[in-house]
Amino acid sequence: LAESVQTDSSQPYVLHISTDHVYDARQPNSESQVCLTNNYAFSKYASEMAFKGIKASCLRTNFFGKSVAQKKSFSNLIVESLSSGD
Repeated sequence: LAESVQTDSSQPYVLHISTDHVYDARQPNSESQVCLTNNYAFSKYASEMAFKGIKASCLRTNFFGKSVAQKKSFSNLIVESLSSGD
C-alpha cells in the first residue's frame, strides 16, 4: 500500500490506524518509549515504518478488547450498548 501511495500522481494522504501495543506501559507514552515485546508489536511498528516519507499520519489507539484500566475501551462501550438494547 505504501509503495502504491508513493507512485500515485494524485498524492493521497494516508491515515494509518495502528495499536498502542508498541508500548510497554499503561500511562501515556511518547515515541521514544516504543518497546516491541512480541511479534504482533513488531509487525504493527514495521507497518508504521513503511509509511515514513509519504503524506501519512499514524493513529495509535486501543479500542479492541476489555479494558483493564478504569476508563472503558471502545469495545466495552459496544458490548454494553448491545447488552442494554440501545
